[in-house]
Amino acid sequence: MKILFLTNLLPYPLDNGGKIKTYTTLKALHENGHEINLVSFYENEDEKKSIQKIKEICLAVNTINLKLTTATNKEYMRKVALKSLFSKYSFGVYKYLNNKMIGLLQKIAREEKYDCVYFDHLQMCVYYDCLKKLYPNAKFILDEHNCESVIMQRRYMTTKKILMKIFLLLEVVKLKAFEKKMLSIFDEIIALTHEDESAMKKIANKIIPINVIPIGMENNRGVLYGKNNSTDMVKIMFVGTLSWEPNNDGIIWFLKNVFPKLKDKIGEFELYIVGKNPSDELKEIAGLYMNVFVTGYVESVVAYYEKCDYMIVPLFVGSGQRVKIIESFAYGMPVISTTIGAEGIDYTDGVNILIADDVETFIYACVEMKREDIRRKISINSKKTFEKSYSIKQCQKMIEYVLEKTLKV
Repeated sequence: MKILFLTNLLPYPLDNGGKIKTYTTLKALHENGHEINLVSFYENEDEKKSIQKIKEICLAVNTINLKLTTATNKEYMRKVALKSLFSKYSFGVYKYLNNKMIGLLQKIAREEKYDCVYFDHLQMCVYYDCLKKLYPNAKFILDEHNCESVIMQRRYMTTKKILMKIFLLLEVVKLKAFEKKMLSIFDEIIALTHEDESAMKKIANKIIPINVIPIGMENNRGVLYGKNNSTDMVKIMFVGTLSWEPNNDGIIWFLKNVFPKLKDKIGEFELYIVGKNPSDELKEIAGLYMNVFVTGYVESVVAYYEKCDYMIVPLFVGSGQRVKIIESFAYGMPVISTTIGAEGIDYTDGVNILIADDVETFIYACVEMKREDIRRKISINSKKTFEKSYSIKQCQKMIEYVLEKTLKV
């Protein structure tokens, strides 16, 4: 099958959850024998170095330059946000609308016909009408990494700043309307979790052709967690792209509310915050402590999986699946997460993860993780969960089933 695959960013290197999910999907499609033309945005020239790697699994890669990260393009994004107020699209969708991309899609349509158009992320559906005219007979698949309007609703509910709350309310209304329309017109829809499936059905308010396919990963990481600490120094890690507000807000919450109380409970410890685009506020708070290390962007997180004893996921806004938790399971790295952070993950509290939703339970979980036997138990069980639920082979089978079902309609 010939597939035109639209995604928001080049899915390599594998330095955030969205890229890992997209790359895994592309690899599954490639290994199932499909020809893929990848169409994507990129933000800087360095990102284009990854195209050769992506061409190992895609027949062609076409790109358009566009500023997308708010943290590094604040003035530009303020202007885009202002323009979006007069658009039917939410800011999060409107910022992807680009005339050069429309031109590229028209050029591709003149050169090649495709059996399937695959939209990776709801935001790329801003090109649905354009592509439906170009490929009226193709099958259209939407792969939602998150139920986007659920995330926006949660952000609206948790934001205390008045002007931001008004803006986010408008975003919720626009985004929910857009998501409802898209869910109603695609031939097939893919959700990562049953929670997202339920939310999407509720938004669509009708029967929709939805399939739940968890994120799959290659099981090539080995059991890196197997530490026998010779000292009492516990090393904690947080991993995540910090330009994504829920990550930034979550780790700031931890630093303000949990971190100051930990020394009396667990003794000496270090916290490593690993991820690109840390905010000024985060760096300022972290700078108050000698045992907090904000790394910024790193090429590989492997060294931190080897160095640290467990991971924290203090997320209070989100949807979909946290790739960082699945990756931690692959490494056998013990995890403490909020309920929302672990949403959609195959877990049992106290068996393959520890769940903590407030300051006191987070402190208690950190005290528990001080114990080597607890960390080892969580590590062994999380690795077993990964092998059972998140292999790339299972992902391949499920994606192929969706494609076969689509063509039969």
